[in-house]
Amino acid sequence: MNKVKQAKVADLKSNPKNPRSISEEKLEDLKNSLRKYPRLLALRPLVVDKNGVVLGGNMRLRAMQELGIETVPVIEAENLTAKERKRFILLDNVTYGEWDYDILGKHFALAELDELGIELPDLLPVQYEALRVSEGEAEIADMAKNVKKAILIEFSAEDYEEAYDIIRRIRKSEKDIGKYILKLLRGEVSDR
Repeated sequence: MNKVKQAKVADLKSNPKNPRSISEEKLEDLKNSLRKYPRLLALRPLVVDKNGVVLGGNMRLRAMQELGIETVPVIEAENLTAKERKRFILLDNVTYGEWDYDILGKHFALAELDELGIELPDLLPVQYEALRVSEGEAEIADMAKNVKKAILIEFSAEDYEEAYDIIRRIRKSEKDIGKYILKLLRGEVSDR
């Protein structure tokens, strides 16, 4: 059984593969909770790997760093396989924070997410805010015409890195990636 021990907050590292982010407002709420109920830290220790990388509790780590808390209870997750580690990271993040779709797409297969009941919307508001337009809201409807929407696209493991790099380069050039993809899709459909 993994035992709880004390660790220096300065020695812990945030997980770069953590698929959750937190808004500044929610982070302030979390910091206020930790100020009011410091015993929460003892009741829910951070979960770390042998290198001090946080597997569970990245948002709490960030809040503790900002609050200047020096030590925190941790549990070192021992003997986890790579698959168990990935599953833990997802399951620990199911109820709080907001999903970072770029990290989810880069480090987790859709089948894994599906198996754990993590649903991804067909249209993802990755960098664009989607507006839902109801009848009679002409002004909003006009605004919505110019709002971009994102669609999640799956790539095989061997094609993912190349596709990710190409898309990143196109976005940096400020060209419309959607137009490129739509042109390819139209060509594929007309060839059949």
